[in-house]
Amino acid sequence: MSLHFLFYLFLVILFIILLLIVVVLYYSFSKFSHLLHLQHWEKVIDQKIASVIIYGSEEAPEDLAFESLVNQPFFKSIFLEKLVESERKFSGVAQQDLKKLYHHYHLEEESLKKLTQKKPYLIVGGIQELTSMQVEKTLPQINSFLNHPKLAVYQEAQYAAVHFKGFEGLDFLNTHQAVISDWQQLRLLLSVKEIPDESTDNIKNWLESTNDSVVHLTLRLLRKFQFMSGYPFVCNLLNHPSVKIRKEAVFTLQSL
Repeated sequence: MSLHFLFYLFLVILFIILLLIVVVLYYSFSKFSHLLHLQHWEKVIDQKIASVIIYGSEEAPEDLAFESLVNQPFFKSIFLEKLVESERKFSGVAQQDLKKLYHHYHLEEESLKKLTQKKPYLIVGGIQELTSMQVEKTLPQINSFLNHPKLAVYQEAQYAAVHFKGFEGLDFLNTHQAVISDWQQLRLLLSVKEIPDESTDNIKNWLESTNDSVVHLTLRLLRKFQFMSGYPFVCNLLNHPSVKIRKEAVFTLQSL
C-alpha cells in the first residue's frame, strides 16, 4: 500500500468521524430545542387552563402567548391532552368551563380526526376525549368501533356507549362474544344508573348468553339494582355448566 493511499484513507475516515460528530450535535441540539419548546408550551397551556378555572371561561383574561400558538397542530395536540386530563380532575363549574374551552377552540374536530386513523392508540384517545367532553352527538361514530378487533378500542367504545346512554348502551351485549374483563365490568357498572322496568327481555337474553362474562355482568347488575323481575331467570342458572356462574347465581338469589 502506498503512502498516498493511506493518507487519503485517513482523510476519508476523518471526514466520516467529523460528519458523525456534526450529525450527533445537530440531533442533540434539535432534541434540546424541542424540549425547550415543549416546556414553554406546557407552561403556556397550564396558565391558560388555570386562568379559566379561576376566572371562568367568560371572564378569563386574554392570553396573547396562547392565542399565537393555539393554531399550531402539535401545540393543539398537547393542549387537547392537558385539557382532557384537567377535566377529569375537576367537577362542577370548573369542569363545565373546561368543556367550553374545548368547544371554543374546535378541539372536537381534532378528536374526530383520531377516529379516522389506523393506529389503535389514536382511536382510543379520540374516543376518550369525546367521552370526557360529553360530545354525545359523536356516539354513532364511536359505536362503529364496538366490534373493532383491538381490545383497547372496543372496550373504550363500550364504555362510551354506556357513559352516554346508561343501560341502553349495553345493547352490544346481545352479540358480544369476547371476554369482558372484571375491570371493564366495573367501569360499565359504575356508568349504569338504573335498570328500566321494561328491561326484562334484555336481562333474560343476557343471562342466557353463551358468553359467561356477559352472564356475570348481568348478575352484577341485578344485585346492584335489586332487579326482582330477573329472579326467575337467575334460578335457571343453578344448572349452568360453569361452576363460577352457579356460585354467582346463588349469591345473586341471596342478594335479591
